[in-house]
Amino acid sequence: MFLFLVFSLSYYIYRYPLSYNDTSTSPTYTDTPLIFQIAKYAVTGVFILVTGFSLISSHNKIIKDTVNVPLIYSLFIFVIFILKIPFADKGSPSEALKTIFFLPIIGVASLTNVNISVKIFVRIIYIFLFFHFSFDLFQVGNFFLTSRLPALALPGTFFIRFGGLWDDPNSLAIFLLLAYSFALNKIFPFKGNSKTQEIVVFGIILSTLALTISITGFISFIAVTLIHIYKKNKIFLFYSLVFLLLIICIAVYLNPFLSDLLKTFLISKEGSAEGHLDFTNFKSNVFLIGAFGDFSDLFFHESFYIQFLLNFGLPALLLLFWFIFLCSRRCLYISRKYLKLKNIYCSNFYSSIYLFIIGFAIANITLPFFSIFPINFIFWFCVLMSFDAKVII
Repeated sequence: MFLFLVFSLSYYIYRYPLSYNDTSTSPTYTDTPLIFQIAKYAVTGVFILVTGFSLISSHNKIIKDTVNVPLIYSLFIFVIFILKIPFADKGSPSEALKTIFFLPIIGVASLTNVNISVKIFVRIIYIFLFFHFSFDLFQVGNFFLTSRLPALALPGTFFIRFGGLWDDPNSLAIFLLLAYSFALNKIFPFKGNSKTQEIVVFGIILSTLALTISITGFISFIAVTLIHIYKKNKIFLFYSLVFLLLIICIAVYLNPFLSDLLKTFLISKEGSAEGHLDFTNFKSNVFLIGAFGDFSDLFFHESFYIQFLLNFGLPALLLLFWFIFLCSRRCLYISRKYLKLKNIYCSNFYSSIYLFIIGFAIANITLPFFSIFPINFIFWFCVLMSFDAKVII
């Protein structure tokens, strides 16, 4: 499973060197060839079959004494998807399929106790954090030396967005959220919690986040920070941070230079924001949703929850919210359990996974990260660890 995780995290490394992306969002690039688009799903499909077969045929004990929430959820969504395909006369089933593509491995893997090494997972995330940061530095240097633009940048724009190895600023911002959650809980790549290591890690994370210029990422980081502070019972610090954010907003409003800079930034993001927050499709279909979504089509929307509602219906959306709540609650439960056992590392690890799941859920309000590879696989990997995975150091 870790082998596939590494494959997923490194798959899009071809984008920047070959200038492959979607020309509708990256006008200086060319459309990704079909073989590159299909390859990741082909490899993932093989991985799901092999892993599922190995888990079922292994000597792992099948879990029968608990309600298998991941498996029930997976089956429910897949049944709706299969029922809807014949009725989708103009929409692309691929968009809906991206949302649920990794559910089979979660459903199958949740039948057994899967051994997952916490420290290996943390090391992989930090290794790719340093790769992303290093590649961003290369891209920035290349931009100033040769004017080479990354994917999500327009010639002549004031704000240039850098997306690390993936050349995708928004997905990178959510990946950074996982590393940030680790750092908040004092989980670092090297032994010991020296101040130098802490400063370097936070510096790399926040500077890489700044280069993404991802509003969704910024909001998710702020939300996760506030949740972490509040969870630690640091009430004074929590309200102090909220007060500081209000002061910053007032200062930006009153300072002409900062106001103009903010206006320039918002204008550059205007088209993006309109896409994220466009409710036209939602309003026109709200009365057709029913129990299993609008059967007249399969829809795409930049707000994942609107997309999910239209495609799978209100019960499925409520089930998704319940599922996210259940995963986050499980992480808190496991974190407290390890704390009682005086296993501080695993306790902090699960506190980090809790923060990431919440931050990921918030980010999907404006962008469909559930259907964006590989960040969706990272989320489902964390979900698996919050349920029936047997954690080892």
